[in-house]
Amino acid sequence: MRIVMRSMAIVRLLGLLGLVGCGERVASRVEPPPLVEPPPLAMPHPSTPIKPAESVAKSDATDVKSVKPRSIDDPVAVSFRVPQSALRPGEPFEVAVNFEVASSYEIHDRSAPPPAMSTFIELELPSGFEAIEDWTDPTSVRSGLPDGHMVYAGKATFTRKILIGDGVAPGQYALSCLFGYQACNARQCLRPVESRLNVSLTIQD
Repeated sequence: MRIVMRSMAIVRLLGLLGLVGCGERVASRVEPPPLVEPPPLAMPHPSTPIKPAESVAKSDATDVKSVKPRSIDDPVAVSFRVPQSALRPGEPFEVAVNFEVASSYEIHDRSAPPPAMSTFIELELPSGFEAIEDWTDPTSVRSGLPDGHMVYAGKATFTRKILIGDGVAPGQYALSCLFGYQACNARQCLRPVESRLNVSLTIQD
């Protein structure tokens, strides 16, 4: 009788062990976090015009110039320069417009056919001032693009002779230069840019 009761106790104990910890363990599943797409890069809207930077007046020992510096959207700096020394009526002088094109970019030359925008320069002179020669152009080079059209790259300086009329009175005179260009690299052509620079010239007796 004792043997039977002892056997039943053992059977009950084994059953309890099976229920508590001897059964098969089921691993809990951890769901990975959802993937989040990165935000798209901000690109300028194609219809947004490029606003050239404000011009900056500078001077050195020989010249006075107005400068349009480069910007994030515009890889070309432009300066308009006149002599700093005071001039007299009847004297000629030379103005210079200098383009500095960033590395890997180029601008079309002044004879580029449509649809390309050719580089252009126009002077607006006070009464009594006269342009006596055409622009002296820098040397153009072959584009790095497959068609090999002519372009300006690096530093390109244009000069022109101006004559002060005999009847011009002494004083300060403003000269204006309107210019335009289109910068391109191996991947794209940027929006054409037009801007204006102004300088002051002193006429003495």
